Amino acid sequence: MKAGINLREVNILGPDPGKDTGIDMELARELHRTLIRFTGLHHKKFLRAFRAGAGGDARLKKNQERLIAFLYCEGKATPSELSKKLDMEKGGVTTLIDSLEKMGYVARVDAPGDRRKNIVLLTGQGKVHMEKVISAHQEILFHMLKKLDRRDVEELITNLKKAIAIIERL
Repeated sequence: MKAGINLREVNILGPDPGKDTGIDMELARELHRTLIRFTGLHHKKFLRAFRAGAGGDARLKKNQERLIAFLYCEGKATPSELSKKLDMEKGGVTTLIDSLEKMGYVARVDAPGDRRKNIVLLTGQGKVHMEKVISAHQEILFHMLKKLDRRDVEELITNLKKAIAIIERL
């Protein structure tokens, strides 16, 4: 345990943490720097452009959009799952769900077999909203990508898919 971090608690230790994989701290530092740079570029180049040309409901806040996008991709989730996936406190997620439910974007239904739990899912209005947002984002990307040639864009997509596959193994 380093710097007060319980590695088991944050669920990052693999089945054999003592196995020599050739990974060292310098490699971890390089990955950390690269992730920070990627996150900054992602925010600067994509998220700002998406927010500026949202194509959705201007009344929605960033975390409301994140919750709707998550449900659009996943289909449904419990409030606890949303809290973990969105990295938010349960109380904050409950407030988001309440506001989106009042606006007609999400609905709560009882979990099958356990009426103490509920499941949150998108309503038809929530799906239509997300489809408008996706369409606007794709239009923005289309114009941004004109600065590159097709081979570069295909390589970017391939590399991002490969990065996703590797990260999912962690």
